[in-house]
Amino acid sequence: MFIDLLVTGYNFYRVIPSPAGHNINIECLNPLEVFPDLNYNSPYIKDSYRVVIKRYFTRNEILNMYGKELSKEDINKIEERW
Repeated sequence: MFIDLLVTGYNFYRVIPSPAGHNINIECLNPLEVFPDLNYNSPYIKDSYRVVIKRYFTRNEILNMYGKELSKEDINKIEERW
């Protein structure tokens, strides 16, 4: 995180509750893949309207993370494409 701050001038992280709900996980984000929609009334990024995070997933990661929410047709499209 410190190298990102020195090189780009920005440091992005995300705090997520752990799956068990007893702790938190801190996810370090690459500043080159984070796009905040800045609020010009505030100098802080935390006050931005929204933030887009670009991520790359493998087929298995997509199915593990979002498989419950996908229909059979969507799962077949993902498996056929890759």
